[in-house]
Amino acid sequence: MPFLEMSSRIAGAVPRFDLSMTLLLMSLLLAPCHAGAAEFEMSVEGHDLAVIETDEGQSLTVDGEPVLTDTYISVEMTEVAGVSVALGISSAGGNACEGAPFVLVLAPGEAVRLDGPLDTCSPITPEVEDQQLVYAEPAVPGQDSRRWSWTPQDGFSELSAAAFTPDAAKGWEALGRDEISHPADILGYDEPAAKVDRLLGPDKAEFFDFVTGIGSAERLGDLISGSACLKADCPDNAALLVVDPVEQQVYLAWKPYGRKIVVRPSAKTWPEPARRELRTWAASWN
Repeated sequence: MPFLEMSSRIAGAVPRFDLSMTLLLMSLLLAPCHAGAAEFEMSVEGHDLAVIETDEGQSLTVDGEPVLTDTYISVEMTEVAGVSVALGISSAGGNACEGAPFVLVLAPGEAVRLDGPLDTCSPITPEVEDQQLVYAEPAVPGQDSRRWSWTPQDGFSELSAAAFTPDAAKGWEALGRDEISHPADILGYDEPAAKVDRLLGPDKAEFFDFVTGIGSAERLGDLISGSACLKADCPDNAALLVVDPVEQQVYLAWKPYGRKIVVRPSAKTWPEPARRELRTWAASWN
């Protein structure tokens, strides 16, 4: 029965106590979890699996014994190659890193085994491939995607990294019509990305490091303008990327910490709408 319906029926049955009874019910339903309260409980392969609240955060326990403690822990049960496993995420909280994946193995007749958590800050969703799990970081410009396989027998094994490559089937025309929400999205288009590479030369790694940080992009008439900065250093270590899909032009700038803003090509060659974007973006350091 929904809470509001339940409380209204109680109020209707006992008019003198409707307010106090409603407040009591609300306090019970909205009370915070205390240490020892279970967030998740399940019996699997003869073991009692639970995630409980602790003074340190949350703890994953098996048969009452803690096997992993962190600020936040989530698990879901599945089977891989006929073996029951708990796929989990362990997080210290905050926005510095995404939660790290782990696998808890619950094989019949064997000791419970914890594999991981993986040493990664990227959001990862496992994919099932040929009786194994494959975990892969998202490939981003300037950074390879680290990859791991997992099997019930061997646990995690690191695979060869996958390099980021722009989509050869997408060029200026596709960029002109697609939705772009982050400046790094632009680097996934083959022709614009090639022009960015030529402008950057040996500075490509530094610019890519900045432009793949926290940021956003928007359309301004024919232009697409996006900016980003390193998560831990904003507003320093920042980048601006402006493109004109109609004229097939790229304009970019970046600001390393403790150094002057770098502009490519020369700001004198930027059209006025792009120069306005540059002035607005650079105002943080004026």
